Amino acid sequence: MRFILLLCLTVFSLYTNADTADKNTIKTLIECSEITDNKQRLVCFDRQLLQIKNNAKTNNKLVNTSQEELFGKQKPEESAPKSLESHIKGVFKGWVKGKIITLENGQKWKVISQTKGYTKLTNPKVTISKGVLNSYDMRVEGFISKAKVKRVK
Repeated sequence: MRFILLLCLTVFSLYTNADTADKNTIKTLIECSEITDNKQRLVCFDRQLLQIKNNAKTNNKLVNTSQEELFGKQKPEESAPKSLESHIKGVFKGWVKGKIITLENGQKWKVISQTKGYTKLTNPKVTISKGVLNSYDMRVEGFISKAKVKRVK
């Protein structure tokens, strides 16, 4: 019986992130393990596994995303890229704190530093690299200053 519970919890952890684990689902799995009738216990586990799979399909969209799509949205890992290169969509007129900058790849980054700079560039190349303490620095080709940014989308 403990083996079945362990197996179900392992499967559960494969389909969901630990941060999003539903306490009620774990409680229900424990309750399933306490059922003495084999057929009823199996039905209970199957029902919970189906619910876990359905939740994983709708809530866990980060499983199949590329490293570029994850850049700036997750805690840094050693295997994660050190920087991202793209182009700013449209005309770049510089930055001020709070400005949202949209990249070609659809990502949106907000300027969070006090850095101010003004220019006019069309679709310039941009490099976003990891800074200290999980921050990110944005550099725009043809523009001297850099800014601290935070990914918002």
